[in-house]
Amino acid sequence: MPLSRIRLKKGAERRLLEGHLWVFSNEVETLEGSPPEPGAIVEVRRTDGAYLGWGLYHPHSLITVRLLGRGEPEELDCAFFRSRLEQAWAMRREFLEGQTNAYRVCFGESDGLPGVIVDRFSDTLAVQILSLGMAQREQALLDALEELFSPKAIVARYDSPLRQHEGLPIYRAVVRGRLEGPVEIEEHGLYYEIDVLEGQKTGFFLDQREHRRQIRAFAEGRRVLDVFCNEGGFTLNALAGGAHAVWAVDISEPALERLRRNLTRNGFASSCVETIRSDALDFLAGPMPAEGPFGLIILDPPSFTRSRKTVGSARRAYRHLNSRALSWLEAGGFLATASCSHHIYEETFLDILQESARALGRPVRILYRGYQPVDHPVLLGMPETRYLKFYVLQVL
Repeated sequence: MPLSRIRLKKGAERRLLEGHLWVFSNEVETLEGSPPEPGAIVEVRRTDGAYLGWGLYHPHSLITVRLLGRGEPEELDCAFFRSRLEQAWAMRREFLEGQTNAYRVCFGESDGLPGVIVDRFSDTLAVQILSLGMAQREQALLDALEELFSPKAIVARYDSPLRQHEGLPIYRAVVRGRLEGPVEIEEHGLYYEIDVLEGQKTGFFLDQREHRRQIRAFAEGRRVLDVFCNEGGFTLNALAGGAHAVWAVDISEPALERLRRNLTRNGFASSCVETIRSDALDFLAGPMPAEGPFGLIILDPPSFTRSRKTVGSARRAYRHLNSRALSWLEAGGFLATASCSHHIYEETFLDILQESARALGRPVRILYRGYQPVDHPVLLGMPETRYLKFYVLQVL
């Protein structure tokens, strides 16, 4: 049967020709052919009828079409998913094999599977599906993952608020195999116990892998404050780098308990780390701990904004965090600070850091900056795939 066709408004094709993969609802001029069902495959054409590609249709979403290809449409069966996942996995094996057994196998649009995220934690996979069209083909995707990885368990982390924009339910479940408690992963010679079903995001923040290792260079002999510490990724790496002691802050008691077990698993003395259960914003709004000032403070907050509408409040939150952290640093101390908010662009984040330092009258310099690792690749034509910023500043 002929596919339905989306014809774009004049000029709307420019982003797609530059490599973007979304067609927004306000860019559609006409819909030709039989009205497609939500999730159906449609063709996308320019105003003059020239063919641009094919993708998945959603009439009730801001993203009307998610492009899957520029050539002839393909059947979205197990073989299709296996082919694209094999290509994604081959790149990860080339660059990460032997370094870690935990990495992102598929990063959505950047790996040709819009709205699909797959994280590998040793013999367990965590899957997020954020688009209706892919959710309708979930079983074919899961079949392909089983064929490729033979995992002990596949965990559906369908708890992202982004699913609500596509009319998808929110839940978590083990959808294939059997999950027998926590999963242990290895990264840069350290071991972590993670909770793939209940932990934050998909169980561990894989995108900070290289930055965790980098933090060792700034930790030797210093008193360290790790805010938003989660299972202790930065805490353990600070200790591995020779930190004198670490104060680790997180609002989640289960995360702090996993941090304590991770300390024991890696042979670090529990007396080296003080775990503090607290809301990070409240903690930093209070008085500086008696152990301060600190030689190194690490801020790894969650995203404070999911849309442009809340950028203002997100800026204020980032400024508050970084201002307080800078004020708690000793002269010559280091602030390692991150933003994973796509809508807080790098220039904006640098402005926030400069404003924070200027308000305190404390000049700072940048010693290190980092972005997403190789398993979170960025499409140059799609800025939505670029989100992580990480800096290490030194107070002069």
